[in-house]
Amino acid sequence: KSREWGLYISLLFCAEIIEASMTPNSSSYSLEMLLAWIA
Repeated sequence: KSREWGLYISLLFCAEIIEASMTPNSSSYSLEMLLAWIA
């Protein structure tokens, strides 16, 4: 079950990066939020 959770987080991370690359203005904000949430 922990492996599925890791895959879920990886998908979220990829989705955030793709979304951030589409909207350069909020890229740094989304990335910082993600890193802060993971850490």
